[in-house]
Amino acid sequence: MASLRMAAAPKSDQLNACDFFAGPQTYRISAVTVGTGEQPVSVYFDGVKLPWKPCKSMMRVMMAIWQTEDGDDFVGKSVTIYNDESVTWAGAAVGGIRISHASHIKSPRKLVLRTTKKTTAEVTILPLVFEVVKITADQLAQITELLAEHDDIKTAVLAGYKISSLADFDATKFEKAIEAINKRIGDKAAALTTKGA
Repeated sequence: MASLRMAAAPKSDQLNACDFFAGPQTYRISAVTVGTGEQPVSVYFDGVKLPWKPCKSMMRVMMAIWQTEDGDDFVGKSVTIYNDESVTWAGAAVGGIRISHASHIKSPRKLVLRTTKKTTAEVTILPLVFEVVKITADQLAQITELLAEHDDIKTAVLAGYKISSLADFDATKFEKAIEAINKRIGDKAAALTTKGA
C-alpha cells in the first residue's frame, strides 16, 4: 500500500484535525503530561510521535467518562478520535479533533458540553470494543523460550501488560512484546557484563 499519510502531514508539534481527513484512528494512551499555556495537556499514544493536545471540552469528556481528574489514570485506555468538520474558530469551520469511542466504558455516555459562552451541545461517546485475538502456540513458545532464564524480566513483562499469564497476550501486541523482552534481556546482559568487568 502506498500510504500518503506521512507525506501529507502538516509541519507541527502536535496532531491536527487535518491528520484525520482519511478517517478516524484508534489509539492507546501511553502518557499524559500537563504544562502551561493555551494547550497545557499533551496526550501521547502508542506508536505515535506527536502528542494530541485536546481542547477543554475533550479533556472534560475524558474526565467524565473515566471518572478521574488524574491524567495518569488515562494511561492504558484507548480512544477513537476523528476530525469533526463542524468545529469552528473565529466564525469559520476549521475542524477539530473529537472523541467518538472510548475503552473502559460499558455503555454509551451522553454528555452536555459547552460549545460557546451561550450554547451547549450533547455528545455521545460509544464503548470501544476490541476483538481479542490470542497468540498462537508457536508465538507462546517463542516468548516462553526467551524468558526461560529470566524470571525477573518475565514478572516485569506480565506486570507491564497487566496480564497474569503469557498465554493472555494479544496477538496484535506480539511483535512489540518480543522487542520489549529482547531489550530487557539485552539490557540485563549488558549490566552483568559491566559488573563483571
